[in-house]
Amino acid sequence: ALEQADLDAIKQMIQDATSAKGDNKGDGKGDDGNKPDGNDDDVAKIKADAEAKKNAEEQLKNAIAFNLSRDSFIESNKKFIPEGVATVFKAYASRNFGNEIEQADNYRKVILDEIFGDQKNIDVLPESMKSEIARYKSLPESDKIKQSGKYFVVVDTFLTIKKGMAQKEFNNAGGSSATSAYAERFAKLSDNFNNKG
Repeated sequence: ALEQADLDAIKQMIQDATSAKGDNKGDGKGDDGNKPDGNDDDVAKIKADAEAKKNAEEQLKNAIAFNLSRDSFIESNKKFIPEGVATVFKAYASRNFGNEIEQADNYRKVILDEIFGDQKNIDVLPESMKSEIARYKSLPESDKIKQSGKYFVVVDTFLTIKKGMAQKEFNNAGGSSATSAYAERFAKLSDNFNNKG
């Protein structure tokens, strides 16, 4: 009968053979004499695959979110976005895209191209963002589409700056002309009421 030590030794041999299977390097053992050479590579590949899957899922999620909010984004920022964006969007309405990511990338490119086709809009950006736009503009058209999601953060920065500038102008003017007109009208009504009193 086999002793427990013999059974343990056989189990270990099976595990070693299973771990080393498909590994033709040397004796199938790594530098420490225990791990097969391919083991670290397998772990790295699994991690890389998981990371790629996570990135793809994130990209898809962002694309869907952008596509769903695209019209409201344009509407809420129309004061700062060139009219050409809405024109191209209408033309794209009948266009078929392969998937959500491709659709989002094409629409983002339109926004990037229209806003930063005007040097005045580039001039308001911080230097680091100006260099990002210069890099974007140097890309071939197909790469501009594929990488539009990466560069779209510049649009968000641009809109934040433009809204801040608009708010500053509003504050310096002491409020909107509509508010001023309303205040004047209210004052006249008040005077009329007091005069009748």
